Amino acid sequence: MKRQAIIVAIASAINVSPAFAGKANDALEAQSEGKRSTLFTAAIGKSGFNCGQVTTYLFMGEKAGADWFSLRCRNGQDFALRIMNVEDLPTRALPCKALEAAGAACWTKLD
Repeated sequence: MKRQAIIVAIASAINVSPAFAGKANDALEAQSEGKRSTLFTAAIGKSGFNCGQVTTYLFMGEKAGADWFSLRCRNGQDFALRIMNVEDLPTRALPCKALEAAGAACWTKLD
């Protein structure tokens, strides 16, 4: 039952309605590698990008009310995923190239 609640919480977060605050990384770590890949891939798709499948990820940390992850896709693209901890703000994936053009970096732990 607890595992099902975690899956529902993660699915809610990826569908733009976070059900928990600051717990995305803990909930994702509790899942199998395959389930994490599926959830991350779905989040990228909901942001309007095609990834194929997420193969690698890094929890960068929590900043400004969001948990941030770096994601690498099977097709070679890298994305930053922001899972907001505020009900009305969306979870969103951004290409790392766009983030880097704005002066931020993927694959780096946040301070």
